[in-house]
Parts: sequence; structure tokens; C-alpha cells
Amino acid sequence: DYISVSEIADIWVDDVPMYDGDYLKDDAVETTKTKPADNYAYYNNGVLTLHNFSCEGIGHLYDNKNGYAAIYAVDVLEIVLEGTSTVVATHNTYDPHGITGADSVTISGDGTLKLQADKYGISSVSGNVTVESGTLNVTAGSDGIHSAAGAVIDNGTVTFKVDGNGIYSGTAAAINGGTVVIDAKADGIHSVGDATISGGTLDIIAKGNGIYSNNNATIEDGNMTIKAAKDGVYAGSEVTFIGGNASVTGGQNGLNAVSTVNINSSGLVVKSDSAVRDAYCAIASGGFKLGKDLTLRASEETNGILDKYVDENRNSYDYIKVEKTPVIWVGGIGLYEGDYLKQGTSSATATNPGDNYAYYSNNKLTLINYSNSPVWYQMEADILFKYEDYRENGTGISAKITSDKAGTNVVAATAWSELAAATA
Repeated sequence: DYISVSEIADIWVDDVPMYDGDYLKDDAVETTKTKPADNYAYYNNGVLTLHNFSCEGIGHLYDNKNGYAAIYAVDVLEIVLEGTSTVVATHNTYDPHGITGADSVTISGDGTLKLQADKYGISSVSGNVTVESGTLNVTAGSDGIHSAAGAVIDNGTVTFKVDGNGIYSGTAAAINGGTVVIDAKADGIHSVGDATISGGTLDIIAKGNGIYSNNNATIEDGNMTIKAAKDGVYAGSEVTFIGGNASVTGGQNGLNAVSTVNINSSGLVVKSDSAVRDAYCAIASGGFKLGKDLTLRASEETNGILDKYVDENRNSYDYIKVEKTPVIWVGGIGLYEGDYLKQGTSSATATNPGDNYAYYSNNKLTLINYSNSPVWYQMEADILFKYEDYRENGTGISAKITSDKAGTNVVAATAWSELAAATA
């Protein structure tokens, strides 16, 4: 006799469909048009207001492939925070998201949101994720923000403690202001496109990279501290520091650019904490362009060599050493703690070759039936590198060569003379 056609809900909150003008009280299973005194969610014209609202559970099944979300919108969604709200998306079998939008998701207001999710904290299927204001505390089993498009933080205070990336962007990621604290088991910020920091305060602790960009990573302003197990800042193209203050520590490389590293900020400190031989304070396949002083610090067993350097006047140099522990160079080959160098070979090894070798340990070089030249020793601590001093005045090298065996002082004297001639 008739066909019933139900209106499709714009948004689901705690698996309850909501339409324009709807209120949803904590723990309620249906909406009302009457405004509660407190503890409610209110939806109207694409804007969801969370007013001291709390919900917990698996949420709404919005896609058989992508799963569940505690809050899901079929279109553009804006969330306004009032008071303190809590959203928990959890399940024993499934991994629900906290907040998911089929299009863009924007969060604003002067309230606080405590968000816990088994998978993504805040995600978009096709649009941007933007935080304009408010206080967000996000705990997630995967990414804190996972955006199919851009990820932007304009202001507010955002804290991530996540098992994935702090912020993942499918196009470009930007921190324009506010305070952002990231504790991530993957990358702090992972962008398929550019990653730009133009203001605010950013504090990253990451088990992966601090900032990872498939294209350009640019720091224009703000205050930034990065401690990463892998690279502090990695870019598939250029790493650029224009202004602001940044302390970057990488467990592998401090800065790593496939193209160039451009430094025009005097407030940058870069450090590598790796004991890996091929780890660097900063490395760039396309060279370095430094317009300001750059502080580079290496850990006790880090090579800390810039492969290429080009200053603002296009003067280029093969390398600049920034080393903390003593390094012995034998025939132009650097030896590190526990290294053996077989005569006639071009690289060191950790294996004793048996005869005709040089061995370095505990600041001591041992020569066993070995002959080569020159041999020198160099030690530098934390330094402030100034390209003007390096270019115009040069850098002196001091050395002390001693021997435990009689009759080899002539070798030491020869090495001294070669060293003096090289550094004259």
C-alpha cells in the first residue's frame, strides 16, 4: 500500500543518528529537540557542538571496509568544543576511529576534548583535517590525525600520544600556531607532500622520524624541539630553515635531504645521537646553502660529516667535520673505536686481519707491520660553525703522534712534516 522512505542522517554520534536541531544527552539512545541542562551534543547545519559531552563504545559502522567511528559525518563537519568532553572509541575485536568525516573535519572552540581511539584519533576520508582552536588530548592506537588530504593546526593546544604517526597528511601538513606536543611510535609528522612549520611551539618525541616529508620540509618560524629515533627532519626534496628556533636530534641523521639543506636561521641546533658509522648531523645529496651560523653536535661515536657544503657566495667545500670523539686518519681513511685497517685496503673492519694492519682503540693507534702515510689525529668538541671563519681563515689541525716501539720516531716525524705542509 505504501513505501516508507527514511531520511539519511547527516551524522552519527555514539551510533545515534542526528539531524538538524537535534540534541543528544550523555548515554542516550535517541535524540531530542529539547536542550538539556548540561552534558549534551547538539547538531545543526553541519556544526556539532560538544558541551561537556561524553560517550564510549564502538560507534557507528560507516563502511564495511574502513570500520567504525565514535563520531562520523557523511559530509563536511565542524566540531565546536564547550567545556570538557570525552570521546572513547574502543572495542575488543574491531579498531574504531574517534572522529571521522567523509569530507573535511574542523575543530574549534575554547573547550577541551579528551579523545581515545583504538585506531585513528581524527580522520578524513577525502578532505582536510584542521584544528583552529581548543585543547585536544589525543590517544590513539594508530595515527593521531590521519587526513586523506591536508592536515593543519592553526592554533590551540594539541597533545598526541599515539602508536602510529602523530600527524599523517595525504597532501601537505602545516603547523601555523598553537602548541603541539607529539609522542609517537612512528613519525611525529608524516606528509606525502610538503611539511611546513610557520609558527607556534612544536615538541616531538618519535620512534620514527621527527618530521618526514616526501617533498619539502620548511621551518619558517616558531619554536621546535625534535628528538627522533631515526632522522630528525627528512625531506624527499629540500630541508629549509628560514626563521624561528629549533633543536633537532636524530638517532640516525639530524637533517636528511635528498636535494639540498638551506639554512637561513641562526636559531638552529642539530645533533645526531647515532653510533652508526654512516649517520650524520646533516646530510644532503644536493649540497648545503648556509646563510647563517649553524650549530652541529655529534654524539660520542657519530661521524658527523657534511658531505657537501655551499655557502651563500657559492663557495663550495668537499666536507666539514663536526666530531666529538677522537678520530684517527690513516692514509686518508678514518678509524673509529675498535676499527682495523688492513694494509692495501680502502675501508676499515671490526675483524682482526692477523697481520699488516693498523688498529685504533681507546685513543691509541697500534701499527702491526704496517706502512702507509700520512697518519694524523684530530679531536673536536661541540662547535659553532661559522662559514666566514672557515672560508677566510681556515681551520687548524693539531696532532700528537707517539709510539711504544723504538725506532719508529722517523715515521712520526715524516707524518708531522706531511701534516704541517697540508695545513700550512
